[in-house]
Amino acid sequence: MGFSEGNRQRIDSRPQNWNCPVQTGQFESGKNYEFLWILPLQGYVPFGGQTFFFDGEVETEATVERHRERVIIDIKIKAKGEAACSRCLEKVELAFDNEFRYFYVSSFDESEKEAAESDEHTVLTSKNTTSIDIADQVWETLVMALPEKVLCREDCKGICPVCGSNRNYENCSCGESGRDPRLDVLADILSEKKPEDDRKGGTEHGGTQK
Repeated sequence: MGFSEGNRQRIDSRPQNWNCPVQTGQFESGKNYEFLWILPLQGYVPFGGQTFFFDGEVETEATVERHRERVIIDIKIKAKGEAACSRCLEKVELAFDNEFRYFYVSSFDESEKEAAESDEHTVLTSKNTTSIDIADQVWETLVMALPEKVLCREDCKGICPVCGSNRNYENCSCGESGRDPRLDVLADILSEKKPEDDRKGGTEHGGTQK
């Protein structure tokens, strides 16, 4: 995989071809049920100022348990992708492994509804529902696995802001003087203006000539 977005599809939400149905109508209360889906994922996901590239699949496991009007589902995902190092922009291969527990609730009053809507672990469903599609929660579990900052290694030295060389592989002399060479250009401009400014007045002690 490369880093050019090119003809790759931008993915901002759960892919439309993801379907993860869970038929809960016949589940016995207190028993666990296992599910497995292999979901395709090709494209790039912009997140947190970074871009993550995928060209494979998301392995998804779900453990489902029913308790009367509530269904508990533990979702586990595994996937591989790539992103650019935040410091040196080199390609970084990433492995995503995350799990999250969701509570699907269909029996609630208004106060319970408000509390459920503010809880990221709780999903409201229609009363007497016998089927749940958990694809949205699988996508959410994947997004939560994306790192806030991608690094090729913890001690990555990054790119020199002056010459653009990768400091992990090249030693440049830009920082030896502790001065940004671009400031020399500004210094030259200021020195050219100084004689003209001196002619406008002012003694060496800061007074004004009469």
